[in-house]
Amino acid sequence: MSTDLTKRPTHPLRPFAARPADAVFFGYFASHIGFSLVMDFQAALDGLVTYPWPLRGLHSWYIKVSGDPLMGNPSAAHHRWFKAFLVCELLVQFPFFFLASRRIYDDRVGDRTRALLIAYGAHVATTMVPVLDALVTTDAVTPIQRAGLLGVYIPYLAVPAALVWHYGWKWASYTKKRAAYAARKADKAKW
Repeated sequence: MSTDLTKRPTHPLRPFAARPADAVFFGYFASHIGFSLVMDFQAALDGLVTYPWPLRGLHSWYIKVSGDPLMGNPSAAHHRWFKAFLVCELLVQFPFFFLASRRIYDDRVGDRTRALLIAYGAHVATTMVPVLDALVTTDAVTPIQRAGLLGVYIPYLAVPAALVWHYGWKWASYTKKRAAYAARKADKAKW
């Protein structure tokens, strides 16, 4: 299978209505590109890059309204682990968002992309556990802010977990069928 992302698929695209899970996954990855650029990288690159004032203002407004203790000060000694997660997102995950968006949009999720989606989903779902724990156990936010923060962060646990289930289940089913087919073909060859 070609890995050239500039080539359009040769098969007709199935509409997202025929593949609703792909629509959710595409929306997740495509929107994550913007959210990462505007919010996450400001926190990860704090002091290294100066963002335009409208984006700095949006980031400040989010911190003020949500009270997000992780995004508000990821360089604090007790939040260094979160900044490490953000740097990992910048260096490893962010480039993958483009590949995943394109492959899902074009309905070209092959074995390699499927393996990457499963690895990404398992990685992100796992890293979200300490993030959610920090938000649930902090005393720095009001109950309303906590509910809002959970509403912002829980999709970043739910969608990656769904990626693992969706593509893992399909892959396991597909490889099981492929193995059964190969076994039948080998049995026929014996006769």
